Amino acid sequence: MVSDSITFGHVLSVFFDDIFEKYAETFRAIGVSANNGLGDLFAKIEGHPQHAEIQTDIEACCSRRPELATYWVQALAEQAVEAVEAEF
Repeated sequence: MVSDSITFGHVLSVFFDDIFEKYAETFRAIGVSANNGLGDLFAKIEGHPQHAEIQTDIEACCSRRPELATYWVQALAEQAVEAVEAEF
């Protein structure tokens, strides 16, 4: 687990640069910050009209990245989704 949210946020913003750029206005409106991690992103897009579109773009982004990085991010994403689902 990464304890420095700013460092981790930078990693997420670089890994998902096209996602954060494409959905900048949406993320700003719903309060998404890379510094708060994937769990926060998934929690805040849950139920949003663009949820499926954003999720598809995240998956497409992962498919274009190096396998090791993708494995790491997918593992974090699965943990984040499980945490969000546990809250509901």
